[in-house]
This record gives sequence, C-alpha cells and structure tokens, in this order.
Amino acid sequence: MKANTAALPRDAQRALLLVVLMLLSSAAPLLTISGVSAHETSISTVWPQEGSNDTGWVQLDAVGANPDTGGQASASWTLEFAPGADLSNVSFQVRVDGSDGLMIEEPMLVASDIGVNLLDWRGLGMLGSQDSFTGPNPYSGRLSPNSDSGATWTLPSDAEITELVIEALSPVDPMVALAPLELVIAASAIHPDDGRMYLAIEDALLALDYSNDPLVIDVIEFESPLHDLEIDMTNDLLHVLTENGFYAFSLDDTSEQTPLSWPSQAPYDTFMIASNGYVYAANQDGIAQWDGVSWSFPMTKTTQGVALDMLEINNILYISFDDEGVVRWDLNSGSALSTWSTANSLHSDEITEMIVSGNQLLLASPTNGLARYDWSSGFWLSTWNDGNWLTSNTINGMARSGSDLFILSGDTLHEYDTTVGVFSSTQAISTFGLTGDGQDLVVWPTIGSRAPSSEILLLGNGFGSFAELTPGSTPLQTGTVLIGSGPTSSSMQDATELNGVVFIAADDWMNRFDTQASRWLQPVYLGTTVNHLMNDGSHVFIASESGMHQMHNNGTSSANMGHFEHGID
Repeated sequence: MKANTAALPRDAQRALLLVVLMLLSSAAPLLTISGVSAHETSISTVWPQEGSNDTGWVQLDAVGANPDTGGQASASWTLEFAPGADLSNVSFQVRVDGSDGLMIEEPMLVASDIGVNLLDWRGLGMLGSQDSFTGPNPYSGRLSPNSDSGATWTLPSDAEITELVIEALSPVDPMVALAPLELVIAASAIHPDDGRMYLAIEDALLALDYSNDPLVIDVIEFESPLHDLEIDMTNDLLHVLTENGFYAFSLDDTSEQTPLSWPSQAPYDTFMIASNGYVYAANQDGIAQWDGVSWSFPMTKTTQGVALDMLEINNILYISFDDEGVVRWDLNSGSALSTWSTANSLHSDEITEMIVSGNQLLLASPTNGLARYDWSSGFWLSTWNDGNWLTSNTINGMARSGSDLFILSGDTLHEYDTTVGVFSSTQAISTFGLTGDGQDLVVWPTIGSRAPSSEILLLGNGFGSFAELTPGSTPLQTGTVLIGSGPTSSSMQDATELNGVVFIAADDWMNRFDTQASRWLQPVYLGTTVNHLMNDGSHVFIASESGMHQMHNNGTSSANMGHFEHGID
C-alpha cells in the first residue's frame, strides 16, 4: 500500500519530522571528521579546520660534540602547525632512563623560533644519572673525626630513582710489620679506563689510586700466592692467576666474575691473552691453550724448569723456563720454533724478564747481564754486562718510558737514550733513598683520573718503599710511594729514641722507626756489629766492633770517633 504523506493530518506530520530529527542526531558523529593532525599529500599539506597532535615519545640523539674546541652536541626537532594556528593546552614532557642508557650531560632545550629555554640543565651534571655530588665532595679526605655530612645530588622534580649504587673506597695505610717485610711485585697491570694500578704482592691484590692519600684504595686477599695478572679488554675483566687457580674481577666495579676454567695440569706460573684471542698458560709441564671452550696442551715437556715469563711479538710467543732458556711458539702455524739456550745463541738459560724496546727484544738474566735480539731483522746484538756498559750482571728490572730505557742492574739504575743510542745516566739507588739491590721497576702510565699526570716509574728494593721517578724531570726522583715497611731483622742488639725516632741496631743495619708517622724509615747499612747505642739529645752514638760512630737524627753518619779494642760496655 502506498502512503500519501500529503494527506496526513498535521499531528502525524509533526511526529514524522521528530523521528527524522532523532535519526539524524544519532548519526551525526558518523558524519563529522574527528580532530587530526596535518598530513602531506603529493602536492601540498592538508590542514584540518581543528584538531590535536600527540607526537608520542621521540628520542633525540645529540651529535657533533668536539672536546678539542669545546663544541657541544646538538639535535633538532621540528613540529609544523598551520599558519596562524591558535595553540592551546600544550603539554611538554622530558623522559630519561639512566638504567637503560638513555641520558644526556647538561642538556638545554630551546624553542629556537621564539627564543625560550624549555629546559636548562647546564651545570647540574648528567640528566638520567648522577655520578658526582652537587658542590664540593666532603669525602675527599679522611673522616673528621669519624663521619662526614653534606653530600647532595640534584635531581629533577618527580624523578624516580630506580638504582642507587654507592662506591665506598676504604684506603689502606701502609703496612707496618715488626718483623722483616719483603714485598716483591709478582705482576702488575693498569686499568685501561681510569689508570689505577694493580699490584700482585704475595697473596694480595692491591689497587692503587695516585690521586688518593693513602694510595692503596683496595686490597683483595687470596688463599695462595699470586703469580700473574692480565687485562681482558674484550670481556672487561681483570684475570688473576694464583697458585690454586684463576680468578676474574669486573673492571667496572671489581665484583667477582666467572673465571677461566682450571687446566688439568696445574698449577701454572704465568699466562697471557695472545693476539689471536686465545689464552696461553705455562708451567713446568709445558704450554696450555684455552680457545674459549676448552683447554688443549699443544706443547709438553719432560724437564722440570718452571715458567718465568711470557711475551708475544709479531705472532711469536716467547716463554722462558728456568735453566732451559726460551721456548718459541708460532701462533700462526700452531707449532714450536727452535728453542734458545746457551747451547746456541742465548747468554743464559735463566731469563727472568723479557720486554720489547722498539725493534729489540731484551732478555734479562740474574747472573749474565742483558741480551738483545733484533726481532724485526732476526739477528742478535751485543750483550750488555759488567764488562761493557752495566755495573752488575744481575738484572732485576727493565722499563721503557718514551724514548728512554731504564735498566735496574744490581744497586744501580741505568738510563739508555734509544734515540741516540747511548747511556745517558747511571745512578746508584741509594741516590733515591733506597738501600741494597733493586728488586722492582714498574711503569705507571698516564691513563685516566686515577693515574699520575705524568708517566712515572716505581723503583723498589723489596722493603715496601718505592722511589717515584719521573722520566725527563730534574732531579729524576719526584716522590716516594710507601706500600709497607718493616725492620731488616727480627733480632736486636740495642735501641735508643731520639726526636720521635727509635734507632734499633740489628745485625749490620741501623733500623729506624718513626713513632709519629707509625712507619719504618729506610735502614742504614753499618757493616759492623753494634754493642751499644745512646744519644745526647742531638746525635746517636754507636759503639761497635769497628769503633765509636756518631749519627745524625736523620740517619746519616757524621763521624767515626775512633777504634776501641774491646768496644764499650
């Protein structure tokens, strides 16, 4: 049936119009365009009449920093709006996450078109993490007397701290012993980032910070003596070889990590990470090789000589064994080369230390001087000994600093200028306040905040005190580094105190203990048996088998007052 709306009564027409209006009203949201941001077409940018724009999180990577010129890194971020647009209800947020590596140092966010700083964090350190205090560090010295306060960090408002790590160093004062103390460095290593020095001494690993007082900032003790240290740059580890096995520590926070597995033929005397990425360890049984999965034993031997040192040059591994000379291993072919010994070219079968100086391999002997091999050309140079340039055939240390080569020969330090090829200096170690023969010579290069500002050498005689030598300076000695101190002997003939220093006669030595600094001073060699000590308030008088001696309070002998047949009781 066909309806005729024209014939509908007025009330029916009104009802139908109302229904139509209701239907149109319910469909209105479907017919309108929601607020959207501008979008580009192939020929123009289309701007809606009104809308909103939520960009979401956008990561800005600042680049272009130049430390040499002080240039700052920067990044640009552009938001486009319709010409003449009226912006309202604008919100701006900055998010960082230091735990996820999302951080920036002293940022400044600028709206360049209007010249307004949206965020200025200059002078407040890192945004996203804080690794330094705001203002002076109250913990730079000793606690006064047992606590400090006032350390603050500056954080953004509403910041959420997800991780708080406090690195607390506990510096160690020099060790003081009442019995003879012999501190011989078994191995040393330098932290590749901050420059701290690691020293392996007996059964302890010491970490030294040159900028700290005292220098020793950490001591890790082991159950057995330490043999060797090695920095693993690939895995960010410090490997430690002890008599009982390997240990590993993180270079970031010194936490103990998973160590290298222990080969079956143990213990090992020395090891190193070669240029091929393999780890090589040596002992009296031969050489072991770790390929990252398992140990193999490419070279075995039947003799009993322990491994003394290991070095790699130009893909050749050199391993010295006691009374056996130097074994050479070709890393490329994985095979042994001819062994050097006194049976062919080597000057001694006991090589205690090897270093590289330019194109020369230097091989130190405790009895036969210093051999030199030109590894680039493959021929031997003349040996240095007490018959030509050295004062002693006992070589206890070698170090290369810049163009200078330092050789510790007996009680003398020789300096050789490699540029002109001459010995430029020869000084007895007594010049540096050390007695007896030298025992250690270690280089501390300039790397990072915990290293010295200029490269130095540490020269020691085994008593725990090291002369700090700065190559190129005049005088050569620029300070003293004290690790520990003790007397020369457990026995005592007599003692007297003068101006806070206790003078103790022990065998042929005069030991001196500073009661104010709680440390032993360098002993003085007397060369005679002491019968009695006394002082007059200014000098110490020594009655010995060689006569009466007078000594200043600084330990220097001023006079021999004559010989008495029966001494003085």
